[in-house]
Amino acid sequence: MSKLQKISCLIFVAILLSACATGYQERNGTYVFLHWDAGGGQKASPIRGADAKTFQVLNTFYAKDKNHAYFRGWEIRGADPRSFVALSDWYAKDAANVYGENRIIDGADPATFSLVSTWGRDKNDVYRGWEPIKACDPSTFQLIDDSWERDNKCVYARGKRLENANPITFVVINPFFGKDDKYVFTFLGKAIEGADAATFRAAKDRCKYCVEDKNHCYGHDGKAYRCRAVK
Repeated sequence: MSKLQKISCLIFVAILLSACATGYQERNGTYVFLHWDAGGGQKASPIRGADAKTFQVLNTFYAKDKNHAYFRGWEIRGADPRSFVALSDWYAKDAANVYGENRIIDGADPATFSLVSTWGRDKNDVYRGWEPIKACDPSTFQLIDDSWERDNKCVYARGKRLENANPITFVVINPFFGKDDKYVFTFLGKAIEGADAATFRAAKDRCKYCVEDKNHCYGHDGKAYRCRAVK
Protein backbone atom coordinates (compact mmCIF):
# COMPACT_ATOMS: atom_id res chain seq x y z
CA MET A 1 0.00 0.00 0.00
CA SER A 2 1.38 3.41 -0.99
CA LYS A 3 1.80 6.31 1.42
CA LEU A 4 -1.07 8.16 -0.27
CA GLN A 5 -3.34 5.12 0.08
CA LYS A 6 -2.48 4.84 3.78
CA ILE A 7 -3.29 8.50 4.35
CA SER A 8 -6.59 8.10 2.48
CA CYS A 9 -7.50 5.09 4.64
CA LEU A 10 -6.76 7.03 7.84
CA ILE A 11 -8.91 9.93 6.69
CA PHE A 12 -11.75 7.54 5.84
CA VAL A 13 -11.54 5.89 9.29
CA ALA A 14 -11.53 9.29 11.00
CA ILE A 15 -14.63 10.37 9.06
CA LEU A 16 -16.36 7.08 9.86
CA LEU A 17 -15.62 7.39 13.58
CA SER A 18 -16.76 11.02 13.72
CA ALA A 19 -20.01 10.04 12.00
CA CYS A 20 -20.70 7.54 14.79
CA ALA A 21 -19.58 9.86 17.61
CA THR A 22 -21.61 10.31 20.78
CA GLY A 23 -21.38 13.36 23.03
CA TYR A 24 -21.82 17.11 23.24
CA GLN A 25 -20.94 19.51 20.43
CA GLU A 26 -21.19 23.23 19.97
CA ARG A 27 -23.00 24.30 16.81
CA ASN A 28 -23.61 27.90 15.84
CA GLY A 29 -23.47 29.21 19.40
CA THR A 30 -25.66 26.49 20.90
CA TYR A 31 -25.05 22.95 22.11
CA VAL A 32 -26.41 19.65 20.82
CA PHE A 33 -26.04 16.07 21.95
CA LEU A 34 -24.88 13.67 19.26
CA HIS A 35 -26.21 10.14 19.45
CA TRP A 36 -26.39 7.16 17.15
CA ASP A 37 -29.69 5.86 15.87
CA ALA A 38 -29.27 2.43 14.29
CA GLY A 39 -32.20 3.11 12.00
CA GLY A 40 -31.42 6.70 11.05
CA GLY A 41 -27.71 7.23 11.60
CA GLN A 42 -26.23 10.01 13.69
CA LYS A 43 -28.65 12.50 15.19
CA ALA A 44 -28.06 15.82 16.90
CA SER A 45 -30.60 16.67 19.61
CA PRO A 46 -30.66 20.33 20.67
CA ILE A 47 -30.28 20.94 24.40
CA ARG A 48 -33.25 23.15 25.04
CA GLY A 49 -32.74 26.00 27.48
CA ALA A 50 -28.98 25.47 27.74
CA ASP A 51 -26.87 28.55 28.45
CA ALA A 52 -24.08 28.38 25.88
CA LYS A 53 -21.86 30.94 27.65
CA THR A 54 -21.60 28.86 30.82
CA PHE A 55 -22.02 25.39 29.29
CA GLN A 56 -19.41 22.86 30.46
CA VAL A 57 -18.93 19.40 28.98
CA LEU A 58 -18.01 17.13 31.92
CA ASN A 59 -17.63 13.84 30.02
CA THR A 60 -19.34 11.93 27.21
CA PHE A 61 -22.80 11.97 28.82
CA TYR A 62 -22.78 14.65 31.54
CA ALA A 63 -22.70 18.44 31.18
CA LYS A 64 -23.87 21.51 33.07
CA ASP A 65 -24.39 25.25 32.77
CA LYS A 66 -25.26 27.96 35.31
CA ASN A 67 -28.87 26.77 35.49
CA HIS A 68 -28.98 22.99 35.00
CA ALA A 69 -27.09 19.71 34.85
CA TYR A 70 -27.61 17.34 31.91
CA PHE A 71 -27.36 13.65 31.07
CA ARG A 72 -27.24 12.80 27.36
CA GLY A 73 -28.66 16.26 26.74
CA TRP A 74 -31.63 15.82 29.07
CA GLU A 75 -32.01 18.12 32.03
CA ILE A 76 -31.52 16.40 35.40
CA ARG A 77 -34.41 17.87 37.32
CA GLY A 78 -33.53 19.28 40.70
CA ALA A 79 -29.76 18.92 40.27
CA ASP A 80 -27.62 21.76 41.62
CA PRO A 81 -25.22 22.83 38.86
CA ARG A 82 -22.97 24.73 41.28
CA SER A 83 -21.98 21.56 43.14
CA PHE A 84 -22.62 19.03 40.35
CA VAL A 85 -19.70 16.78 39.37
CA ALA A 86 -19.50 13.78 37.05
CA LEU A 87 -17.86 10.69 38.53
CA SER A 88 -18.10 8.50 35.42
CA ASP A 89 -20.25 8.22 32.31
CA TRP A 90 -22.90 6.65 34.53
CA TYR A 91 -22.57 8.26 38.01
CA ALA A 92 -22.67 11.89 39.12
CA LYS A 93 -23.45 13.80 42.32
CA ASP A 94 -24.15 17.22 43.75
CA ALA A 95 -24.30 18.46 47.33
CA ALA A 96 -27.67 16.83 47.97
CA ASN A 97 -27.92 13.69 45.81
CA VAL A 98 -26.15 10.96 43.89
CA TYR A 99 -27.34 10.20 40.35
CA GLY A 100 -27.28 7.10 38.19
CA GLU A 101 -27.75 8.45 34.69
CA ASN A 102 -30.40 11.15 35.34
CA ARG A 103 -32.10 9.43 38.29
CA ILE A 104 -31.52 10.05 41.99
CA ILE A 105 -30.16 6.99 43.79
CA ASP A 106 -32.34 6.82 46.90
CA GLY A 107 -30.36 6.77 50.12
CA ALA A 108 -26.92 7.28 48.59
CA ASP A 109 -24.71 9.71 50.52
CA PRO A 110 -23.08 12.27 48.20
CA ALA A 111 -20.48 13.32 50.78
CA THR A 112 -18.90 9.85 50.84
CA PHE A 113 -19.93 8.45 47.46
CA SER A 114 -17.08 7.30 45.23
CA LEU A 115 -16.36 4.67 42.57
CA VAL A 116 -15.22 1.08 42.91
CA SER A 117 -14.42 0.35 39.29
CA THR A 118 -17.82 0.72 37.57
CA TRP A 119 -19.76 0.36 40.85
CA GLY A 120 -20.55 2.98 43.48
CA ARG A 121 -19.85 3.05 47.20
CA ASP A 122 -20.61 5.33 50.14
CA LYS A 123 -20.26 5.00 53.92
CA ASN A 124 -23.46 2.94 54.10
CA ASP A 125 -23.48 0.55 51.15
CA VAL A 126 -22.27 -0.50 47.71
CA TYR A 127 -24.34 0.18 44.59
CA ARG A 128 -24.67 -1.84 41.41
CA GLY A 129 -26.36 0.59 39.09
CA TRP A 130 -29.15 2.19 41.11
CA GLU A 131 -29.51 -0.69 43.55
CA PRO A 132 -27.78 -1.03 46.94
CA ILE A 133 -26.50 -4.58 47.48
CA LYS A 134 -26.60 -4.47 51.31
CA ALA A 135 -22.85 -4.98 51.56
CA CYS A 136 -21.52 -6.36 54.84
CA ASP A 137 -18.47 -4.05 54.89
CA PRO A 138 -18.60 -1.34 52.21
CA SER A 139 -15.23 0.14 53.13
CA THR A 140 -13.37 -3.04 52.08
CA PHE A 141 -15.54 -3.98 49.09
CA GLN A 142 -13.71 -4.97 45.91
CA LEU A 143 -14.51 -6.55 42.56
CA ILE A 144 -12.70 -9.83 41.97
CA ASP A 145 -13.81 -10.13 38.33
CA ASP A 146 -16.97 -9.61 36.26
CA SER A 147 -18.99 -12.17 38.26
CA TRP A 148 -17.56 -12.10 41.79
CA GLU A 149 -17.00 -9.55 44.56
CA ARG A 150 -15.97 -9.62 48.20
CA ASP A 151 -15.31 -7.53 51.29
CA ASN A 152 -13.76 -8.49 54.61
CA LYS A 153 -16.98 -10.13 55.80
CA CYS A 154 -18.90 -11.48 52.80
CA VAL A 155 -18.66 -12.75 49.22
CA TYR A 156 -21.02 -11.77 46.40
CA ALA A 157 -22.00 -13.06 42.96
CA ARG A 158 -22.97 -10.10 40.78
CA GLY A 159 -24.01 -8.20 43.88
CA LYS A 160 -25.95 -11.06 45.49
CA ARG A 161 -24.56 -12.13 48.84
CA LEU A 162 -23.46 -15.77 49.09
CA GLU A 163 -24.84 -17.24 52.30
CA ASN A 164 -22.13 -18.84 54.47
CA ALA A 165 -19.30 -18.04 52.05
CA ASN A 166 -15.92 -17.43 53.67
CA PRO A 167 -14.19 -14.37 52.12
CA ILE A 168 -10.80 -15.49 53.43
CA THR A 169 -10.77 -18.87 51.66
CA PHE A 170 -12.95 -17.98 48.67
CA VAL A 171 -11.40 -18.49 45.22
CA VAL A 172 -12.81 -18.02 41.73
CA ILE A 173 -12.89 -21.11 39.52
CA ASN A 174 -14.25 -19.34 36.42
CA PRO A 175 -17.03 -16.79 35.66
CA PHE A 176 -19.69 -19.37 36.60
CA PHE A 177 -18.25 -21.03 39.73
CA GLY A 178 -16.40 -20.14 42.90
CA LYS A 179 -15.69 -21.94 46.16
CA ASP A 180 -14.40 -21.59 49.69
CA ASP A 181 -13.08 -24.28 52.02
CA LYS A 182 -16.56 -25.79 52.54
CA TYR A 183 -18.94 -24.87 49.73
CA VAL A 184 -19.10 -24.47 45.95
CA PHE A 185 -21.20 -21.60 44.54
CA THR A 186 -22.66 -20.71 41.16
CA PHE A 187 -22.72 -17.16 39.77
CA LEU A 188 -26.49 -17.27 40.39
CA GLY A 189 -25.71 -16.95 44.09
CA LYS A 190 -26.50 -20.48 45.25
CA ALA A 191 -24.40 -23.20 46.86
CA ILE A 192 -24.28 -26.49 44.96
CA GLU A 193 -25.72 -29.15 47.22
CA GLY A 194 -23.43 -32.15 47.50
CA ALA A 195 -20.47 -30.65 45.62
CA ASP A 196 -17.09 -31.53 47.13
CA ALA A 197 -15.23 -28.26 47.67
CA ALA A 198 -11.89 -29.93 48.32
CA THR A 199 -11.74 -31.55 44.86
CA PHE A 200 -13.88 -29.12 42.87
CA ARG A 201 -11.84 -27.73 39.99
CA ALA A 202 -11.88 -26.50 36.41
CA ALA A 203 -11.84 -29.30 33.86
CA LYS A 204 -10.43 -27.49 30.84
CA ASP A 205 -9.57 -30.77 29.15
CA ARG A 206 -13.33 -31.24 28.71
CA CYS A 207 -14.28 -27.69 27.68
CA LYS A 208 -13.36 -24.08 28.39
CA TYR A 209 -15.69 -23.65 31.38
CA CYS A 210 -16.27 -27.27 32.41
CA VAL A 211 -15.93 -28.12 36.11
CA GLU A 212 -15.86 -31.31 38.14
CA ASP A 213 -15.18 -32.80 41.55
CA LYS A 214 -14.30 -36.35 42.56
CA ASN A 215 -17.91 -37.45 42.07
CA HIS A 216 -19.50 -35.48 39.22
CA CYS A 217 -19.25 -33.01 36.40
CA TYR A 218 -21.45 -29.89 36.54
CA GLY A 219 -23.37 -27.71 34.09
CA HIS A 220 -23.38 -23.90 34.20
CA ASP A 221 -26.52 -24.01 36.35
CA GLY A 222 -24.77 -26.19 38.94
CA LYS A 223 -26.63 -29.39 38.08
CA ALA A 224 -24.52 -32.54 38.43
CA TYR A 225 -24.18 -35.18 35.76
CA ARG A 226 -22.00 -38.20 35.10
CA CYS A 227 -18.69 -37.30 33.52
CA ARG A 228 -18.09 -38.74 30.09
CA ALA A 229 -14.70 -40.05 29.17
CA VAL A 230 -12.56 -37.48 27.40
CA LYS A 231 -11.61 -38.65 23.91
